[in-house]
Amino acid sequence: MRLIIGIGNRHRGDDAIGCILAELLSTRLKEQDNPDYRIITHDGEPASLMAQWAGYDEVILLDAVHSGRQPGTLIKLDLVNEHLSQAFLHCSTHAFGITEAVELSRAMDTLPDKLVFYGIEAQTFDPDARLSQAVSQQLEQLLADIVEDLRDNHYENKGAVPMHEFSLMADLLRKIERIAQDAGGREKIVLTAIHVKLGALSHISAEHFREHFETAIKGTVAEGARLDVEELTDPNDPNAQEIILDSIEVRDRDDC
Repeated sequence: MRLIIGIGNRHRGDDAIGCILAELLSTRLKEQDNPDYRIITHDGEPASLMAQWAGYDEVILLDAVHSGRQPGTLIKLDLVNEHLSQAFLHCSTHAFGITEAVELSRAMDTLPDKLVFYGIEAQTFDPDARLSQAVSQQLEQLLADIVEDLRDNHYENKGAVPMHEFSLMADLLRKIERIAQDAGGREKIVLTAIHVKLGALSHISAEHFREHFETAIKGTVAEGARLDVEELTDPNDPNAQEIILDSIEVRDRDDC
């Protein structure tokens, strides 16, 4: 028996997506005569979350994330081999609970043999808001993608960005998104180039960064922009451990 937990707050817009998908999965899997799952919804409280997955070999978590990607994008992470960062859960009301539950279980050596996190890129976490139209439109595709993974028992995210790099990319993409919004947003401008500097102690090569960046920007405002990367060499620089967004270039969409 495997456990699926939909985590969320039903009264904060897209923060409800984990619960909604869990309920839809319950119906869909019953229709497909697949009884090998227990499916529940949860508020993310850490002690209760750990109690729920105790004794299960395979656990799947569903929750909303905010990383700067296109709303409705599905992100899959293997939490047995990666640490769940709060960097892209920071808008959620239960981000700390999920992270704490996973890391406490890891420290106590009680993690399930398989612990997979499906994150759904959210657009709004506003109180008393409904599911955004952007996420609602992706519901059927999200459901189909997850059902296919469950059917194939295949949880690896091919081409996924490892958690450390993913956190860095999420922060970088949020900065790019803010600058793009200040310049007029997707409706008015197109990003043509992004200039990044890698600190001497950032522990990521230009080639490695470029590879993960190309994966991370799919579906975002940065997709299609040229990437220029400069590797800094001074380990005494105050930003030696950072990935620095130096500048971006834009042009009016009407000129394209």
